[in-house]
This record gives sequence, structure tokens and C-alpha cells, in this order.
Amino acid sequence: MLIYKHLKYHLILAILTISNINFVAQQTNSKIDSTDYYFKLLKSANENSIINPDLSIAKFKRAYSYYQNIQDTTKQLWALISLSVVEKNTGRYSDSFDHLWESLLLCRNSQKPLNYIKINRGLGELYEIYNKTDQALKYTLTALQLSKQLNRDSAIYFALVTTGYFNTATLYRKAGKYDLALAYIDSCNIFAKEYDKTLFGRLYLMTEKGYIYLNQGRIAEAEAIFNKLEPQYQTKDKQHLAVFYSFAGELFAIKNNTEKAIYYYKKSLEAIDSVNTSTDIKPEILLRLSQLYEKQKNYPNAYAYLLQSKTISDALFNAKSGSNNELFEIKNKYIETIRTKDEYIKTLPH
Repeated sequence: MLIYKHLKYHLILAILTISNINFVAQQTNSKIDSTDYYFKLLKSANENSIINPDLSIAKFKRAYSYYQNIQDTTKQLWALISLSVVEKNTGRYSDSFDHLWESLLLCRNSQKPLNYIKINRGLGELYEIYNKTDQALKYTLTALQLSKQLNRDSAIYFALVTTGYFNTATLYRKAGKYDLALAYIDSCNIFAKEYDKTLFGRLYLMTEKGYIYLNQGRIAEAEAIFNKLEPQYQTKDKQHLAVFYSFAGELFAIKNNTEKAIYYYKKSLEAIDSVNTSTDIKPEILLRLSQLYEKQKNYPNAYAYLLQSKTISDALFNAKSGSNNELFEIKNKYIETIRTKDEYIKTLPH
């Protein structure tokens, strides 16, 4: 089934921005010019992370170096964790993993749970990319439990707990545990209604529910949900049309409505190319179009789409394979760093 993680991306960026801006808003001391400049640099990096991720990465790195020099741990963590999100969404998985472990090392002695929540969630998402569902669930559930311990009156509490339920649901769906996935979606939905918030947009919840139904073979129920949601995506969330249209294409392929399946898969490709998002699902969409054209005996189109799919897939596979080895080497380096520091602390006089 198509990978479904891009619907979370805007929410993650919103959480990162809200939480860190709230921290800064609490500060009463006046800022010197350079500090104000780098704070604005962080905000700008967050705001432009989808439109220009390469520029955002450069800005996050510059800000991190500055805050490292002045030993501002809080903003170092803001820069590192935000940087890891952009790197993950642009396929730089080993860099993303590296910065998350570095963040974990920085906040070992911190009493603030928010950074631990973000780091655990990020690690869960990276392990999900490598299809290590057990590890992904471990970190995602840890993030959810930590989120539930926050102040229930804050917007951050709502956003983090809702995301935790949603992420857990998608992991259970990918693992084929559809009843558990639906249970978490329903919990998420109840939670959203209770707090009467619109940040998460129940659009995403219903889309995931429809996709779970599709995986369960409940075709009519999935189609009813998708028909209801399509106009809302077109008016409210064009950024995620690529994923939604891919689901619709899959639905009609299952129904053996080849023309409609081709139509929606092509709409998905158009959305991917127009906003440069969801690029990692592009090879699979191209492959499915190839298969559909082969079914119609349109062999020139079948071959053309297959060739495009293979070219992009090979490039992604090579990048991912290299990152896979680096990812686990980075974790080992982190564990060794912790061990060395702990052993050094034991030698200090008390």
C-alpha cells in the first residue's frame, strides 16, 4: 500500500513553531541585535521549510552554530529538532537521525518533557521509514505517553496527544493490525471533538479511516469517505492532494475502473510536481500507471511509466541503502558517547 506519512508534516511544523515561539514569548530580557537576528533566522527557517528546504537547512545550521557558541541549549534543541524534520522530509535520513540523537544527548539532564516528546516522535517516524515497525511503535508510544503528562489546558497538549494517536494508528495500519488502527483513530477523533480544535483538521483523521477501510476491503465505506473529502482537500489543503489522489487511484484500481484509476494517479503526479511534495511515493504511482496501461494493452505508455518509475526508484534505493547503514552506526556512536560520559562522571570527586 502507498506510504502515508505526509499528512502529518504540516502539523509537525506547526507544533515545532508554536512550542518554541511560546518559549521565546515568555522571555522578558531585551535581546541584543545578533540574538534577535538568529531568532528571526530560526523563524524564517521554519516558515520556508516546505517552499525551500535547502535554504531552511542552511539557516537551521547557522542558527545552531550561533546558539552552540553562546551555550543556549534551548535554542540549540529548537534548531536541531527542526532541522531533523526537514532532513527527514527531503530524504536525508542519516542526517535526520544524527541530529535527533545529538538532541537527545543535549537534553539528557533537562527537566522539560517537550523536547523528549519531539525526539521520540521523530525517531519513531525514521524507524517507520525503514519498515522497523516494532522500534517505530516503541518511540511513538513513548512520545504519546509523555504528551499525556503535559498540562491539559495548553494548545501544545492537544496537538501532541492528537498527533500521537494518529501516528500510532498509521503504524498499526501499516502492520496490518486494522482493528487497533481504527481504535486509535476513534480515540483521536473523540479527543479532537472534546477539545473542539481545528489545528489537526479532522480531514486527516477521516482520510486515514477511509484508507484503513480500503485496506480491510470495505470498499463502499472507503469510497463514501473519499467522495465526501475530495472537495474539502481542493479548497482547504492543496498541499496534500498528492496523497489523497493516490488513495483515490488505488480505490478505483481495486474496483477495476481503470480509466478513473489512471485519472486520479495522474492527478497525484500533477500535485507532486506542482508543489514538490510527497516525492517518495512518485515511483509507486508511476509503477501503478504502468500496470494499468499494460492492462489496457497500451504498451508504449506502460513502458514509459515503468522506465520513469525504475529510474526514480533506483535513485531512492541507493540513497536509502546507504543511509540505512549510517543510521545504525549513528545510534551506536550515541550510545558509546553516553557510556563514556557516564564513566567519566563516576571518576569525579563528590
